[in-house]
Amino acid sequence: RTAKGTPIPSVLPIKSDENINSILPVSKFSEDEFIVLVTEYGWIKKTPLAAFEKLSCRGLIIASMEEGDRLMFTHLCKDEDSVLLGSKLGKATRFAGDLL
Repeated sequence: RTAKGTPIPSVLPIKSDENINSILPVSKFSEDEFIVLVTEYGWIKKTPLAAFEKLSCRGLIIASMEEGDRLMFTHLCKDEDSVLLGSKLGKATRFAGDLL
C-alpha cells in the first residue's frame, strides 16, 4: 500500500447514505467568516465558521434537507462578499453576504 493519510470514514462519523460534498481549508475559526450552503432546491443557509470550532466526535448537523434535495455548493464568505448563483437556464441572482 502506497497511500498516505487516514481514510475519511475513520475520522468522521459518515453514514452509508451520506456523501462528502466539499472540504474547506480553514486556518482559524474567526467570528467574521461564514460557511454558505446552497441546495439544489434553492435553500440557502449561512452559518458562522466559529460554530465548527468545538465539535464533538459525533459531528454537527447544520442543515436538514427535504427528501430529494441535495447540497450543491459550500463556500466560505464574509459579510462584505457577494454570493452569485446561476442556473442551467442561464438565469442568475446575486445576494450580499450580510443579507443571507
